[in-house]
Amino acid sequence: MKMTIARRTAASLAAAAALCANAPAGEPQVTIEGLENGQVVSGQLLLQGTAAAATRVAVSIDNGPFTPADGVQSWTFLLDASTLAFAHHTITVRAREGFGPFAEVERSIIVNDQSPPTPACDSITPGALVAPDNAVAPTRLNFPAGSRIHLVIIGHSENRGYDAPLRDLLTANPPGGYDFDITNIWIGGHETYRWGAPGQQGYEAVGDVLATINGPTLALILTSNNVTYPASEPTFDDANHARFVDEMEQLADRLHADGAGVDMCFFSAHRMKPDNLMPSWYENLAVNDLLRRAEAMNKPYIKAGPEQHQLHWCCYPDCYAPDHSHTNAAGDALMAEAWYRVLDAALAPCPADLAEPTGKLDIADVVAFLQFFGVMDPRADLAAPTGVFDVADVVEFLRAFGAGCP
Repeated sequence: MKMTIARRTAASLAAAAALCANAPAGEPQVTIEGLENGQVVSGQLLLQGTAAAATRVAVSIDNGPFTPADGVQSWTFLLDASTLAFAHHTITVRAREGFGPFAEVERSIIVNDQSPPTPACDSITPGALVAPDNAVAPTRLNFPAGSRIHLVIIGHSENRGYDAPLRDLLTANPPGGYDFDITNIWIGGHETYRWGAPGQQGYEAVGDVLATINGPTLALILTSNNVTYPASEPTFDDANHARFVDEMEQLADRLHADGAGVDMCFFSAHRMKPDNLMPSWYENLAVNDLLRRAEAMNKPYIKAGPEQHQLHWCCYPDCYAPDHSHTNAAGDALMAEAWYRVLDAALAPCPADLAEPTGKLDIADVVAFLQFFGVMDPRADLAAPTGVFDVADVVEFLRAFGAGCP
């Protein structure tokens, strides 16, 4: 029997005690200790916390009936998570004084006997790449000054809402000084295979894009097969994993059209999806396989897009719609920021030109680099390996700064 324990620490207990001590007299207070939103649990889950100005504490699962907890000021509750479906669930703890007013606190948990790596939320920033980039793809994209760059968003309903906040970011501070327009051709429920199958709506939409290309065009792609063809493991021994990698590659090949179509295809992958936890994570690993294949096959038009899975897990449930699957406005804004930073890094005319005025390298650029490096901002991630901030990035900045970024 596996037991998951929501552990208390001295710091958490002290914080809880302070919260309850500072509550207005007579007003109930309640805390849950050691259990985070988005935590993956299984088996026996020992919930625990504190309460003040209350005579009873009770626990509800998924808006069901309240069951009394053991204790009040220091309460516990044993939840058998094995009785719950592998999906998201809401724990509500209520503290009450008699039949008077009550206080409630909630946690959104994920029940599953497997889990992706737990994100280190303190060090995750929008714009990190989903996987090490394709080494044969250009680090920066160069288009004629003053070009208008067309962005095409491709994928399922996870992409439906981030075009507006992305447009705002691009307008406020356009990467490389370019102009931008955005076409979002997301199609709800349209999985990756439908974008490559003749007769499907997605296939026809890609054809329309190719027929209207007029100038630099970049595809921002986040597709999925995890409903119809979910992978059971992230290896090519798994037919659905292999299929997903193949279909992403075929989509990129068609979009690029041997140089007559889209200039670059950026691939991102699924956000953390509580009700389809492992298949959505495996699709992130599939993008890694796609990038490695593109490098081996010398396909420089396939690049890494932003990491979204761990980024949004750290914002769960605040960045999710009530269905715990799609984005809400906060999720759209977070996704847009991640895409913006990837585009900013790819389109920046000079990696050392980080501060105003653009086109002039001076001490302001040095200060900006040091600030970005200190907070692990992708704009300071100038040298391989991607995602690691070390002396190689400093050396590359100094090289570019000294060379004047020719």
